[in-house]
Amino acid sequence: MGWFGRKQDDRHDEPAPTLVVLAQRALAERGMETTVEVPAGEQARLVGTDGRVFLLENLAAQVHGETPDVQADMVAEHFDRMIQAYSEPAPEELGADELRQRIRLRILPDPSADGGTGLGAGPSDPTDLDYARPFAPGLVLGLCVDYPTMVSTLSGPTLPRLALGIDELFAFGQLGTDDEPVDEHAEIAPGVFIVEGESLFVASKAVNPHGALRCRRVRHGVRDPAPAPPARRPDP
Repeated sequence: MGWFGRKQDDRHDEPAPTLVVLAQRALAERGMETTVEVPAGEQARLVGTDGRVFLLENLAAQVHGETPDVQADMVAEHFDRMIQAYSEPAPEELGADELRQRIRLRILPDPSADGGTGLGAGPSDPTDLDYARPFAPGLVLGLCVDYPTMVSTLSGPTLPRLALGIDELFAFGQLGTDDEPVDEHAEIAPGVFIVEGESLFVASKAVNPHGALRCRRVRHGVRDPAPAPPARRPDP
């Protein structure tokens, strides 16, 4: 992302603050002092005095192209949500019933595929997706916990400490994703559907074409791939 370095503000001659500056300022305003680290071959990250690491690649993608004022607001809102999320229980602290309600299945890039950029695909994101199940070439099915203010992708070493076994997690994850709301959908060509919704999991409805629509992500929409057998609702 170019504005890990400096970016000119079209309205002034002075350079606009970099993402690192905005992020460090936002965290300081919320009582969290950080230092900047730049690992070899990676983008800058912030490290708190408590050892917490704040990666900035996703945030940079979100604010890219916005005006400096909008960028500052988005960075502030991002860290407000992140700090609020720290009060959420860890996945291994959730009981079986709550985990059944929050677990979601999500299509992710296969971290083992050439050029994969999904979670766990590089040193900047240590999420272990060895448990993920294949979906299509270059794609796998991972598990996420859907919190009110964030989504947490489960890492392999966490699974044995959860209140549910792996098969039940995938079964209820499928049901949770099937139940995610869709704002609107339309058939734009025979067998080709566009589905739109605010949920992060809309595209992952492709996993169960009989439970929702047969689909592939197109921005927030999805398109029809090959059919798959319906998921069976597990026994309580």
